[in-house]
Amino acid sequence: MKSSDVAADKLQGLNLSYNGIKASGFRWLSAVIRSDRTLKSLRLDGNECGETGHELAMAIKENRSLQTLTLSRCDLNSEQGVAVGTALSAQTTISRLELHDNTLGDDGVGAIMKALHTNKALTYLDLSNTKIGDRGGNAIAGMLKNNNSLRQLHMRQNNVKGAGDNVAEALRGNSSLLALDFAYNDFSYKSFTSVGVCLLKNQKNWKREATPRLMTQIDSLKVDEARLHGAQEDIVQEIKRREVTQATLAQKKEHIRQQVAQYGRSLKRLEEEVNEVAMQRAKDEEAMAQKSDELAREKQKQENIRRKIENKIKSEEEKTARIKKETAKIELEIKAYVERSEQEFAPQHAERKAATEEQAKAKDETKTLAEELSKMELRVKELERKVGKDSEAKSPSAPQSRPGTASQRPGSRRQSTASRSSKSKGQGRK
Repeated sequence: MKSSDVAADKLQGLNLSYNGIKASGFRWLSAVIRSDRTLKSLRLDGNECGETGHELAMAIKENRSLQTLTLSRCDLNSEQGVAVGTALSAQTTISRLELHDNTLGDDGVGAIMKALHTNKALTYLDLSNTKIGDRGGNAIAGMLKNNNSLRQLHMRQNNVKGAGDNVAEALRGNSSLLALDFAYNDFSYKSFTSVGVCLLKNQKNWKREATPRLMTQIDSLKVDEARLHGAQEDIVQEIKRREVTQATLAQKKEHIRQQVAQYGRSLKRLEEEVNEVAMQRAKDEEAMAQKSDELAREKQKQENIRRKIENKIKSEEEKTARIKKETAKIELEIKAYVERSEQEFAPQHAERKAATEEQAKAKDETKTLAEELSKMELRVKELERKVGKDSEAKSPSAPQSRPGTASQRPGSRRQSTASRSSKSKGQGRK
């Protein structure tokens, strides 16, 4: 059943029999049963609760709305039967409980019977084929002595033998049980007959008390009728309110329809804009992809150039290293050659140095001689001038040839002086 079919707060009956529910499903159902306040009938026959039987029993104990619960063929064991009995001791709403075809055993049934000593809500109990023995039969007999609310008890297909006499004896003092199904148990004929007589007596009493009981129910129904009349008036008022609400809802619905149409148009425009933006984005992405490819190619190109430059630099560095190595070698050779040359040409350098010193000395001597010649020439000139003046003063009428002769003498002196200076220069050069 889908949550959309029936609201959770209106669900009153749920039948999940033979749906293959396992432990995890029972764990979820236990949580629902524990918190639910409207569910009245729950059928879980033919599923496997497994180890979650205790959780289910605790959920039943806390529930306050269930009236019918069926757990037949749910693989309940004796320990889980004990847990169900503990839950029934605190239960006040469940009136019909079906547990047939489970392995409850004497312990599980005994716990359930102990709970019915105080439970006044349960009127129908089915324990058929639940592995009950004489010990469980004696627990049933003890329950019948104290319980006055159970109307039907089914315990067929069990193994109750001698305890049947105790059940029959307890039933003589019980006035509420109207039906007891104990077929396929080993009751004695006496017990069988006694049970039949007791049940017939209880049924007659039930019929005899039907009129007062029905009158009580009628009185209760009258009260319910008055409540129903008030409820009908409330329903009429609710219908009117709903009609007004429906009209308001119709107006709101029309308004919403118009808004939806407007929103649809706006959405269509937005979709067109989105498509345009998407197309532009696709173009931009394509252009970006192209640029990315170009950048990748350029990057690869730059990487290749960088690698070439690095290789060239490496080659040049290797070449430079070789050149430096060769240069160092050549420098060593030059140094060795210079040292050998200095050793070989040391005498020539000494001779050249001595010749240079002699040339400097001769040059100094030549310079000194030249200075002396210059001084001597100046003195000769002065003497000539002086001699000329004296001769003119002594003989003014002397022939002209004599001064000429006198003039040639100084010239001859100058020539001799010049010849001597040239000879001294030549010796200096040599």
